[in-house]
Amino acid sequence: MAKQRVTRTLVVEAAARHVNTYGFAALTLAPIAAKLGIKIPSLYNHVDGLDALQAALAGYGAQALFLRCQDAAIGRGGADALLAIAEAYRSFIILNPGIYAATLHPQSQPNPELVQANRSLMELLERILIPFELSGADRTHVLRGFRSIVHGFATLEESGAFGLPIDMNVSFQTIMTAYITSINKPRRAVSLL
Repeated sequence: MAKQRVTRTLVVEAAARHVNTYGFAALTLAPIAAKLGIKIPSLYNHVDGLDALQAALAGYGAQALFLRCQDAAIGRGGADALLAIAEAYRSFIILNPGIYAATLHPQSQPNPELVQANRSLMELLERILIPFELSGADRTHVLRGFRSIVHGFATLEESGAFGLPIDMNVSFQTIMTAYITSINKPRRAVSLL
């Protein structure tokens, strides 16, 4: 059987599998080269060192998260779309903890792929929020709250921090439904929620 030709895509995919198994902090070039059956210097034909691999992984992860959320929203609108996106976002974090951590890692260089994927996700959420008739500032507050709830719940869940034998799905849906309902209420000028 012929040896598979190594490409940048294969390098990033190998890194993604590695960080999902061992954690983002465990990412180094040696295990990625070993998984691909090449020497470390050969990786430099595809990525410019560890920082570049981390950046590529961040862009890859952010794009995968956006596509998952976009797929979840298809055919839905308003509160239903927000809840579907929240579920997709949560499952992405739980199934891809290392890749998700890469998307949050501070970037040492500009990362257009990461910026574009994050912008696409925010634009998707902003379009779904149109029926809620939020001001620009309120929309920003709501999006920050949305992301914070999903991130916090999913990272606590993924780390095993919820010890009670109560259904996680019910807890998450209850929290997200309460949040989404709160943004659907009429606003007074002095209060966001």
